[in-house]
Amino acid sequence: MPTDPLNTKNTLKVEIWSDVVCPFCYIGKREFERALAEFEHRDSVEVVWRSFELDPEAPPRSEHDMYGMLVAKYGGTRADAQARVQGVVDRARTVGLEYAMDKAVIGSSFDAHRVLQYAKTVAKGNAMKERLFKAYFTEGAHLPMFLRSSVWLVRWAWMGLLWRKCSRPLRSLMQYARMRRRPGSWAFAACPSSRSIASSQ
Repeated sequence: MPTDPLNTKNTLKVEIWSDVVCPFCYIGKREFERALAEFEHRDSVEVVWRSFELDPEAPPRSEHDMYGMLVAKYGGTRADAQARVQGVVDRARTVGLEYAMDKAVIGSSFDAHRVLQYAKTVAKGNAMKERLFKAYFTEGAHLPMFLRSSVWLVRWAWMGLLWRKCSRPLRSLMQYARMRRRPGSWAFAACPSSRSIASSQ
């Protein structure tokens, strides 16, 4: 008699490579979640978020907004870019997402991926992926600054993401504020262990 390949002793691993600044990736995440919810063996599925940078050469913050970036990269007029983006906004709305592309801040997603990979080590990968997507596409957040914000740091510290892994945790917000003023620093600069974990995935 044939056995079920997805019984309680087996796990189906799904690896998803995406960028947190990719509008189609967020839409795809919602579509995947919908399909997974309807899957009979959803409890036997392990989702692993892999990091992929759409533009590894992107500066920390671009001089262009969303439309200017598209014109510079693909040509055409600003009106053409706005029309293309509106199509994506409309598509996102069909899965319950309200994109605020007029507020999107173009720039590198490298630090966001480092934090995402670190979050995976403490079983918070899916929650972090969702939070980064939401921050970028619906809140208009500049991701590097979003990750460095004091409120965000404290929130994750209370969840144990810093204190559990760091050999030298940040002792106070004053210490963190001094770190923020150093060029090139980021939210986990005082935690060598988390940096190495996040950058190696």
